[in-house]
Amino acid sequence: MRPAEFVFRTMLLAVTALMVNPIAVAQHFESTQASTRFEINDSTFGSGSCESSSSNCGSYCSPCQSWNVGERTFFMGLDGSKQPQDFGANAHLGMQTHFAWSGPLIPELGIGYQVGGGITAAANAVQVFELLGENSGRFQAFSTAGLFRRFDNGFAIGAVWDYQYQESFANFSLNQFRIGASQFLGDRDQIGLTAILPSSDATAVFNATTVNLDPIAQGRLFWRRFWDTGTQTTIWGGLAEGHSEENVLTGPGSPKDEVLLFGADILAPLNNFVAVYGEANLMMPPDTGGVDAFLGLQFYRGGGVASARRRQWSPVLPVASNSSFTVDLNR
Repeated sequence: MRPAEFVFRTMLLAVTALMVNPIAVAQHFESTQASTRFEINDSTFGSGSCESSSSNCGSYCSPCQSWNVGERTFFMGLDGSKQPQDFGANAHLGMQTHFAWSGPLIPELGIGYQVGGGITAAANAVQVFELLGENSGRFQAFSTAGLFRRFDNGFAIGAVWDYQYQESFANFSLNQFRIGASQFLGDRDQIGLTAILPSSDATAVFNATTVNLDPIAQGRLFWRRFWDTGTQTTIWGGLAEGHSEENVLTGPGSPKDEVLLFGADILAPLNNFVAVYGEANLMMPPDTGGVDAFLGLQFYRGGGVASARRRQWSPVLPVASNSSFTVDLNR
């Protein structure tokens, strides 16, 4: 059993225990429950009259959105990516689209589900691969599925499994797991952590050279701010496990040990149904690490953009993409 898999299984047992039996967590944060509640006003986006929220709604949903309604979103936008898997001589620019769906799974226990998937189609931003007779572009398909639980005191926890299928210089599949937890602090701030743990690797052939591809483990600490305008901004920092410095032109370099990473996302409502959404993750050093970002429009079926990512049945973790699925390459 791989060390990362052992760590994940241990953490998953803890996550499951917390979601099914939240007494310890709830008691720990019970004293802060009153101070962390706040109301969200959708009137800015002209949602019109609507029924008042249920008394069980708490402070993390919109008055115009049922407490028992999850999120249904669809995204389209630009995507740019450069990772260690690009053999030190390539980068990609293209389009990304993805959908996400969440809702109650076991309402009496407060457990919700989230599923989603997306595709990214991109062309090479550098000519090296083409000059070597390899593909001029890359196609990727991502899938995410998992469970989460949110508490009235603002604490949330969840775990998902990510799958990636890729067609580039070779066709291969990879798996990883993500675990996330967060806590509201006061009316407008949320802090949390995310752990990304690889689950499988793959072998491929590049120009008659056998290479190994493996998701890179990451640990992130984040701070999210909910602004009065309805915009949400998140910044994070953390560590990633070491990666190779392979270069198809100059040969292998000395592999990196643990490296720093930084990132941010933004969700800016344009009205009650559409928001500008983008995310970026930068893994150091920039010349051999990861530089991944996307930006576009996210559509919310049924509206409720102002309460996105903070209703009871809002997903805890986003759908997988290159910014949350960094892949290493070595030979």
